[in-house]
Amino acid sequence: MASSRPSKKAESPKKSALQPTTADGRATGYSKRGLLIATVIAVALVLAGVLSFEFLMGGLGKGPLTRTSGSVVAAATFVGSETCAGCHRTEAQLWRGSQHNLAMQHATDKSVLGNFNDASFANYGVLSRFFRKDGKFLIETDGPDGKLATFQVKYTFGLDPLQQYLVEFPDGRLQALSIAWDSRPKDVGGQRWFHLYPDEEIKHDDILHWTKLNQNWNFMCAECHSTGVRKNYDAAADRFATTFAEISVGCEGCHGQGSSHVDWAQGQRSWWPFGKIEDPRKAWIELDYCVAVAREDPSEAKRTFASVKNRTAQTSPVWPRIKQLEKTYE
Repeated sequence: MASSRPSKKAESPKKSALQPTTADGRATGYSKRGLLIATVIAVALVLAGVLSFEFLMGGLGKGPLTRTSGSVVAAATFVGSETCAGCHRTEAQLWRGSQHNLAMQHATDKSVLGNFNDASFANYGVLSRFFRKDGKFLIETDGPDGKLATFQVKYTFGLDPLQQYLVEFPDGRLQALSIAWDSRPKDVGGQRWFHLYPDEEIKHDDILHWTKLNQNWNFMCAECHSTGVRKNYDAAADRFATTFAEISVGCEGCHGQGSSHVDWAQGQRSWWPFGKIEDPRKAWIELDYCVAVAREDPSEAKRTFASVKNRTAQTSPVWPRIKQLEKTYE
């Protein structure tokens, strides 16, 4: 009996891992698992592209990215403490009213602590007088030639335990008067005028006289009491044209010019397609602030804690600390 050649069955098309079939071999379409895998791959590609771009633009982990023009890096500029306060509200609140914030101010009814109600002070034969006229704070005392003259107070200098006063001269110099106001309470010896050199007679030709170099704000004091100071001394004319970015010690007095950081912070809000990512470091700082102010201002501590908790995801590394403090600040 002749044997017949077995017939070859038609091969079914190769099935995709992402395309399951029914029992009879028909495709049922993409599975949920397959779609999930495809989505994850797509997101990973997007992230890889974004991270590569950021690396090329300035490198990861370098903080603020400074945009460049050709090979020249754009110089950072001062933005002012109020700009910083837009994001760093907790730090700004601690700064306002501090010695740094009030290190130097324009002379106003609010800033001047000394008695200018026609008060007087005698020191080694010089009778100085402190008074007001036409809304100005005035001092009659010995001038650069040793003779009595009247000078207008331009700025206050310092806050506690004493406050000095700055007088502006035509050549751009600001000079710190050697007679200062003791701003401590009266019951501990304050609320009085006193001389910074009580045991020495400082005449007009002495280097320590208030009109001379050693009491010059531009040269001696400005860099520590103000932010972004440029002395702008003209040696040929022996004149100052000093400027500052901020009159007192602002955020950038210690942290440096903030424009690059502001650009970076604004960029963090825009590049991520699913919204801004909360930096956990800020939350840690705010929680530490809660603990610091809880005794003096419990309502402020609770308000800050509620703000941190409401915006922090439970997957954040800060969340365990939030749960730990919950009973205290809620």
